[in-house]
Amino acid sequence: MSRIWMIVVAVALMTMATGARSQVNLTPFLQAEVNEIALLTAQMNCLQTHGDQLGAAVIAGYIPDHRMMADQLSAVIRQRGGNPDLVTANITPFLGTRQQVIDHDLQAHARVMDNYRDLGRDSTDQAIKHLAAIGQSGAWRHYNSLDIARAGTVGTPEAIYTGLLASRALEQAAVADLQTQAAQLTALGDQATANVLLGIVPSHQQQMANLQTTIDNFGMNVQFNIENRERIATVPPVPALATRSMIIAHFQVTDTQFVNNYAIAINALPPSPLQRLLVEGQSIALASLTALQRLPVVA
Repeated sequence: MSRIWMIVVAVALMTMATGARSQVNLTPFLQAEVNEIALLTAQMNCLQTHGDQLGAAVIAGYIPDHRMMADQLSAVIRQRGGNPDLVTANITPFLGTRQQVIDHDLQAHARVMDNYRDLGRDSTDQAIKHLAAIGQSGAWRHYNSLDIARAGTVGTPEAIYTGLLASRALEQAAVADLQTQAAQLTALGDQATANVLLGIVPSHQQQMANLQTTIDNFGMNVQFNIENRERIATVPPVPALATRSMIIAHFQVTDTQFVNNYAIAINALPPSPLQRLLVEGQSIALASLTALQRLPVVA
């Protein structure tokens, strides 16, 4: 009898442990997103006040992603009986010059990337895994985008080379993102919008190839020690978004980030093949924004 009782207790404990793992506390992730919105808003205002309109535009371009993430986290928390309205910003924002802000935000986004990766890896809940994938992908995109902005701000050969690596990785991610969301639109029965997204893919593929050639030539005579090379180059899985409106809004945000970050690098460079390459990257993003704006509004 005692052995049977021990087995029953063991099974009960295992069940409790499994249940505990499935009830992931998302409030710290929502808190981080709310704090990030407050941080980026303060940094944007600070840079604007000091006359750095382009730097402010780059920082502002990240805010919509964090708002979207906060909204999705809030919805899941509310569905599970929590009250996301209790979460308010509780940080003192880090302010400074554009380079100081970029360096700070690079480190912050690296931590966020790792936190969302761990959340997705440790959870068996598919809804949580999906949220974590969106968070990790977004943090990675911001991280690489900041590397491009840093290249145009610092201007050293190593920073420029790092920016080129980040640009190539972002173009690769854009291809995967467009294909993933196009497949989702097809599944939703919207083949026309899916075809628009697929039509943008070849431009990003060509830009990716041109960037790779430039990277190879740039590093031909100098071996740069890029400590974060693996983090830059490892594109995380791109999750499909739930609705057409979310997909369109997502690409409007990512294209705007491309435009602003390429602008910093373009403005910092003298007329050169490298500058023309970055201008082409910016033109692709602008053309994509135009294509998205021409899509019919669906109620």
